Amino acid sequence: MVGLIQLLKETPELQRTFANFIDRIYYKSKSEVERLYREARSTEEVTAMLSKNVERFIEEWKAEGEAKGKAEGKAEGIVEGKCQVAYKLMLDGMSIARIVEITGLQEEEIKLLRKSILN
Repeated sequence: MVGLIQLLKETPELQRTFANFIDRIYYKSKSEVERLYREARSTEEVTAMLSKNVERFIEEWKAEGEAKGKAEGKAEGIVEGKCQVAYKLMLDGMSIARIVEITGLQEEEIKLLRKSILN
């Protein structure tokens, strides 16, 4: 729990996420928290149960963030690769229309790429 508190102190974004989580527990899962208090033998046990849930949610959020970052990185890499192909095709003198067909890039993207090559 001390590690979580330290992490919250050091990470403003996590503070907001944690606050949203607490709001969600309080407003949407109030009955679940009340059930934990009824079933638990002590306040410490409830704190431990909630702490485990918080840690699980943090791990899930990290995994979601990593997956989102990987997907975004992959998409950026694909576009970058297409731009490199388009660049090489332009250097070979291929028409913009044909480059659009081959790469799937938009005509405007290719025109911008062409301007950057000419400058």
